[in-house]
Amino acid sequence: MFARSAKNSVKNIHYRLIRFADWFSQFWRPLIYVGDELHGKYALIKSEGVKLFLRKNSIDKYIFWEIFKMDAYTDDNFSIKKNDTIVDIGAQAGIFSVFAANIAKNGHVYSFEPFKSNYELLLKNKKINNFRNIHAFNLGVTGNSEKTRLYVSETNTGGHSVIWKNSGDFVEINTTTLSDILRTTGKIDYLKIDAEGSEYEILLNTPKNAMKKIMKVSLEYHDFFDKTQSYRDLVNFFKKNGFKTKIKNVFLGRVLFKTGLIKAYK
Repeated sequence: MFARSAKNSVKNIHYRLIRFADWFSQFWRPLIYVGDELHGKYALIKSEGVKLFLRKNSIDKYIFWEIFKMDAYTDDNFSIKKNDTIVDIGAQAGIFSVFAANIAKNGHVYSFEPFKSNYELLLKNKKINNFRNIHAFNLGVTGNSEKTRLYVSETNTGGHSVIWKNSGDFVEINTTTLSDILRTTGKIDYLKIDAEGSEYEILLNTPKNAMKKIMKVSLEYHDFFDKTQSYRDLVNFFKKNGFKTKIKNVFLGRVLFKTGLIKAYK
């Protein structure tokens, strides 16, 4: 009983830290858009030959920095090739999708985003770049193809979650599975997942014969949602399916927020 109570207390601490970080970010976010080209409620960002509409005073620009400037999902040994088939689960405003489509000019990017306003911005960013190799779907990805609730973050445009009830507000969404996606794509050279806690059910419900068709995975894990699961479960799952793994943990993310990155490859 005591151990269970202690675990719940730790979990509550991580919840509160996440909520506080999202709330506090509202005060510094306007500063990162100073000097940007503004178009109504959007800032227009130009980088590496592409354009992106980002929502002013939102977390969008931090996500842009992560992907374009900090190479969060890619590095010299974990790159995207020009003919790759790429799947972006949790596409948000399409920032990674645009990044990937600009490299995989002869390939395809399949983007999945369940939240309507994010999906609409994804389409806007696809259009401004005239990327015909982005195939966008207004769907979530979970362990089952179903209709479910997506809980809406009031402060983080990338923080909406099927798992974490981060607010009382929710919308009904349709979901698909990684196995269903593979029936469309045939293979996945590069899989990116940022699914706010759904990464466990997405992957752990994917059979071995489907995982054989995936070459590389780069994902953000979120351990604070469910104390019965750990990023180590994902590492073990990858190893059982023939992948090698690299863990990228930042102290604040790993210890305070229970988040980090896993890169899996064959």
